[in-house]
Amino acid sequence: VIANRTLKLSHVKPHRQELFVTLPIGPPGLKPSHEVSLTNHPPYEAISYRWGSSEMKLSILIEGGNFEVTENLWAALWFLRDANEKRVLWADAICIDQTNIAEKNHQAQLMRDIYKIARRTLIWVGAETAEMRQGFNIIPTLLRAYEEKWTIFDFLSLRDWAMHDLTSAFPKLWALLDNPCFSRIWVVQEVAVSRDRLVVCGDLTVSWSDLTFAIRYAHDLGFGSFVNQPHSLTFWAMHASLWGAAYHTDRELLHLLLRHRSCGATDPKDKIYALLGLSAIAGHQGKSVDIQPNYDPELSVEDVFRSAALQIIRTSRNLDIFSVPRALSPNRLKSLPSWVPDWTVGSHTTPLDLPERCHHRTVQSGDFHLLTQAVECIVVPKRQ
Repeated sequence: VIANRTLKLSHVKPHRQELFVTLPIGPPGLKPSHEVSLTNHPPYEAISYRWGSSEMKLSILIEGGNFEVTENLWAALWFLRDANEKRVLWADAICIDQTNIAEKNHQAQLMRDIYKIARRTLIWVGAETAEMRQGFNIIPTLLRAYEEKWTIFDFLSLRDWAMHDLTSAFPKLWALLDNPCFSRIWVVQEVAVSRDRLVVCGDLTVSWSDLTFAIRYAHDLGFGSFVNQPHSLTFWAMHASLWGAAYHTDRELLHLLLRHRSCGATDPKDKIYALLGLSAIAGHQGKSVDIQPNYDPELSVEDVFRSAALQIIRTSRNLDIFSVPRALSPNRLKSLPSWVPDWTVGSHTTPLDLPERCHHRTVQSGDFHLLTQAVECIVVPKRQ
């Protein structure tokens, strides 16, 4: 049980030349230095993003002082600021004191709830480019095609799109699936538990549901031949966890670790910690693991992986973890016991039991569309 369930929020103020942030804020009548309870908070939006390089940092103003953030977060705040009103946002690099180990440990346990209760999650994929705009522009046409049940011949007869435009637009749409944001381990949980998701690229926006439906219909029309499948796997794996969180189908931490093994993390410990919130969703079924985030530098990554492996064995009461392929990479953790999987090394290999589990999974309702990928049976709900 987490005793102190509070979070900090930030106000991004409208300004033409600089970024002003008030941190933290609370309900009316409270001083700015007060924290906000998870059960009593003003409406806010949470930013899901990739930190990016820490070598290039830019300054924002927080209550009169300079505060450095990564270039990617600075760009997100710049594009998300409202021209006329304050905007209440939550971003981990600002709202969690990254120099305070105790605060990081505590807030990491609340991450699932922070994104779950947010009014909306803003999935920042970066500043707009000409290629991104081309990919975004085809989404409304695909949604119209889905609603009107077009065939590929109807699609190709559009006056607004010449054939060379189509062949160039679809690779740009698929490139969005390969965006680095979708390959970060924390983003998996942030997207999965959110009540409303908006993908933001500069001034371009699209809802998560519209994006996935558009891609699904493009695939059905036969334009899926443009997909560079290995690069889109992390995106579809993320969508699978979204579905699993909504319908409580993810039972074990091991299953989540395998699904998202290729995701990256600045701190290798996050390969475990970032998925705890999703596995805890099934805790009422007695399947949650007892692991507490601990960013103390004296606790090694090897110790975290070993403890996680032991907890998985104890809670699952089986030895499935031994079927996980061991990393052959020269970058693997050399001091890790041979029976403990090295989650720092991504792998597209398949555990011994996964194909059987995948092939025998069935869907009772006709409301879902299956996209079979190399490592997962992915279920995409039909558009209402």
